[in-house]
Amino acid sequence: MIRSVADLCHPHDPALIEAAMLELRRVHLSTDRAAAFARLLPWDVFNMLPSRAMLLESELRVIQRGRDAWFDLLVPRTRVDVERKLSARALHDLCEQGMSMVLNRVGRHVPRVAALNAMIERHFRASTDVNCYASFRRESAFPPHFDPHDVLVLQIHGSKRWFCHGQPHRFPLDRQRFPVGDDPGPVEAEILMRPGDLLYLPRGEVHWAETVGEASMHLTVRIQPPRPSDLLPWLAAIAEREEAGREDINALAGDEARAARTERLQAVLRALADGLDLNRFAAEIDRDTGPMRPINLGHMQELRPGTLVTPSLRRRVPLDGPRVAIGGKPVQLGPDERAVLAELLARDSATIAELEKALPQTATGDAVAGLARKSLVFLFADD
Repeated sequence: MIRSVADLCHPHDPALIEAAMLELRRVHLSTDRAAAFARLLPWDVFNMLPSRAMLLESELRVIQRGRDAWFDLLVPRTRVDVERKLSARALHDLCEQGMSMVLNRVGRHVPRVAALNAMIERHFRASTDVNCYASFRRESAFPPHFDPHDVLVLQIHGSKRWFCHGQPHRFPLDRQRFPVGDDPGPVEAEILMRPGDLLYLPRGEVHWAETVGEASMHLTVRIQPPRPSDLLPWLAAIAEREEAGREDINALAGDEARAARTERLQAVLRALADGLDLNRFAAEIDRDTGPMRPINLGHMQELRPGTLVTPSLRRRVPLDGPRVAIGGKPVQLGPDERAVLAELLARDSATIAELEKALPQTATGDAVAGLARKSLVFLFADD
């Protein structure tokens, strides 16, 4: 089990990725965590995930060079009143022909990936999500392209060769369309990813990849820090605390009334600009970001000394009272629950034995069980 971002990068310092993020440059790290990467999503677990429902929800895509397979190929038509189902045979045949499978937001279905997602988000204080790519031939799932967000790639099975062409457009957005074209330009970096490798690509880096060998699986973590456009709803909410920020802008008003309204709004906006505090903005995002919410039905498993406990919180929040703001909502925590959760947030994860050693005066087992019932922790059996 990957227990922290430092563990994810071992033997490298996560500061290497942090520096690359700030400098908008790619970085490739070969870690010694191949076995732990593989346990995030074993092939036998992956094989049970594809379904017709996932296709309908756009969680599953079967794709080649950016083109999706027709739904009717994967879910053949049947007689009237007979439920249509995903055809395993059709899916297998399409993958043999070079199609790739993309599982979007795979953490919704795989707790270990969800815990990893929460851990990475806590570390970088940026919105994250994890997709899975499985390829079975050299053909690429997507043609050369770039993403409007940073990407962290974890190679978990097989090998893949990545081709990077640099950043022709600075700070692209979702709503902007900058064509890459058939010729993305010279290759700036050719990177062979093996199990246990990490690759960070900054927003706007043109890239594509091809499988080496028979099959490859990797996870991509979308990392998107807040942007200036995210400030506007926050500032609007602050403005609405004042009467001038709540008044209508009525088209029926005359010129004199509109001029006066303009002056009042200008005063509100100037005050907002002069009082802008990015630290406060970041702290309020942390407070309002909800946890991953694993379903622990009364935790329903024996807590052993080696049971690993990982917070489901996607941000670190103050735990300075019995009512803690998590996801913008107050959550009641007992003293022992607060102590255990604070220790977990400081470490990113810990076993029951480690928690008992660190908190000898705490009823650790009862506290972990309480946090599990509130969906604030993941519980994993010994690896």
